This record gives sequence, C-alpha cells and structure tokens, in this order.
Amino acid sequence: MQDSEGLRQRGVRPLRPAYHETPLCSIGKTVRVNLPSGQIRRAIVEYVNEDGTVDVAFAGASVNLAEASKDMGATEATVAADSLRPLHDEELSFEDDEAFEGAGAQRAKEVGNLVFKLGDMEAAAELYARALKVLERCEDGVEWVLANRHGSLQPARVCRGPRLRRRSRLCGHPARIATIWRCQRRRPAVAERSPDSAPDRVDLKFCGTDEVLHGVPLSAVLGVRLDQLLLQGSLHLNRSRALAQLGHQAEAAQDLSIVISLWAAHAAAGSPRVGKDEECKEQLVKAFYLRAKTRMSRQRIEPARSDLAAAAALRPAEATATLLRQAERELEAVQKEKVRSNKKLAKEIANFADSAMSGLSEAELAALGAGTE
Repeated sequence: MQDSEGLRQRGVRPLRPAYHETPLCSIGKTVRVNLPSGQIRRAIVEYVNEDGTVDVAFAGASVNLAEASKDMGATEATVAADSLRPLHDEELSFEDDEAFEGAGAQRAKEVGNLVFKLGDMEAAAELYARALKVLERCEDGVEWVLANRHGSLQPARVCRGPRLRRRSRLCGHPARIATIWRCQRRRPAVAERSPDSAPDRVDLKFCGTDEVLHGVPLSAVLGVRLDQLLLQGSLHLNRSRALAQLGHQAEAAQDLSIVISLWAAHAAAGSPRVGKDEECKEQLVKAFYLRAKTRMSRQRIEPARSDLAAAAALRPAEATATLLRQAERELEAVQKEKVRSNKKLAKEIANFADSAMSGLSEAELAALGAGTE
C-alpha cells in the first residue's frame, strides 16, 4: 500500500487501483455486509442489479454450517446496496504475510479486536490465525514447542548439542515434559537433525522413558514464544471467542487448551516473569473459564467442572469469582437437563419397543427368543 502511494506521488499510476479509488459497488471488490439478521460478514461483489440490490459471495467459509444461522451458513446472497460497508483502513495493510512479521503480530491483534467489535467474527478469526501462523513458526531459535501426544498437548524442549547428554531436571514431571532431540554441529547457529530424518522433521524423546519418537513433522508442533507469551496467549484467547461465535465450540476449546499449555511451558522453562503476575493469572483464569463454557455447550459435564475448579484454584478477583459461581450453577442446570433428556429418550425407546413387540405373533416372538416357555 505504501509502495502504491509512493508511485502515485511520482506520477506513476499503478496497475491496480487503491481500495478507496473504486466505488463501493464495484464488481470484484471486497466489502462488509450488514445482513438482515444482524450478522456482519465480508463478501465479494459479484453483480450490481438495476433494482438497487447487489449479488455477493461471502469471503469467509469458516462457519459451522450445522450450527450457524441461515445468514451465516449462506455462501451467496442478494442484499441491498446500502447494506454494504467498506473495509477498515487498518485491515487493508494486512494483505501480505510480511505485514505480520515483528511488531505486526501485535498490530494484527489490535485490528482483529477492532473487527471483532464490528461483529465480523470470520475476519477477526482470520487475522488472529495469520498472526499466530507467523508467531508460532518453529525456527532454529525456538527453545520450546507444544506437541500433541496421545491426545494431550504437552510442552517440549528443543535441546541442542551437548545438552542432549545431560539428564533433564524435568524428568518425572507430572506433565511429562518432552524433549525434542536435535543434533548440532560445532558451528554456531547451524542446526543439524538426525541423519535418518527429513529436513522438516525432528525426533521426540520423552523424559522418564526410553521411548523416542522419530520423524515428528515440524508442522505438528507449535513454537512457544516465551518472550511474547502474553501476546501469543491473547491471540489464541481472542480467536477462541470468535470461533465460539461462529459455532466452532470444539475448535474454540482447542485454542483455550493451547493457552493453558503455553503457561505450562513457561513454568517448565523456569522463565522470568513476562509481565505482571496478575496478567498471567488472569489469562489462565479466562482460558479455564471459557473452555468450561465451550464444554458445557457440548454437555461435557465433568471436564467443564474440572475447568471451573482449576480457575477457582487460581484465586481470581471477586468479579471473576462471581462469574465462576454462576457458571457452576449453569452447569448443574445443564446436568439436570441432560439426565431428564436421557430418561425421556429411554422411555420413548421402551414405548417404541413395546409397541413393536405387541404386534408380533407367537411364532414371530418365538423366533426372536421372546416367546413363552
């Protein structure tokens, strides 16, 4: 965008006009649409009709169609021209991935929060996701990662050179801290992986066992940025909120599990404080609380109860403690409703079976093993 502006000032017209140089109802232009249901989504203008309506194709396809409303599940629509709004100026600067490098991740979070407040959950989730993609790259400088093993997200340490020969002081840790095993030549800052592993794979060695997992793809692990942990956790928290609004409760819970594991990695690394202790605790409490809510929505009663207990154990502020107590009451109500639903379902199945059996003859009952002796 800055290059295009520079070209204009030198009198050179770029091949592609700037966003605000074209009319809002231009074919191929990305706009924000206020739908009749109150939902707000990005869309691409496909056709401008003579009756003052516009045919649009929605740019986001991240909604859970099984749980979404009609407006959110649609891929195309015809809307009134006056329901279109331009994208925010700040959004336009994130067309390329380079914009997320360095301080760009913090800016992306701020712009994502702005879009979230506008009600466009798809656009907000996309901004958070693109910032996390850059922030969590597993480069040679990353010392810690999160790895999924047996369905549990565990912190793992990247060890290099002579440190592989030492017994980790984290062996036997309840969280079973894993060590990612990499070889390194004596040349500084040049990492070498095991000879039998592909360039994009590493070997995992778990403390307390002799088991070594070979050739784990780097794409299967997330880099932990200990120097930007509050930002990394905030991006996952905010994306979980957007995903929950889109009906992706399970994916939202995964983001919240990552936040909890990030702080487990921070504790395992023995890192110095990355900010105020209260900020760290607040982020953990939010993660446990929000994950309990997503689990409650899927009637996962016991896991939700465990999350609420973990949040309360952190001794949050009174306002947050009040929310936790309210969530516990909601959980009890959900549990009672689940029991009632199960009893009603069992009764309906029994009535259906009785009705089906009553219409059978003695011979048919005998064939089913239900006849009289």
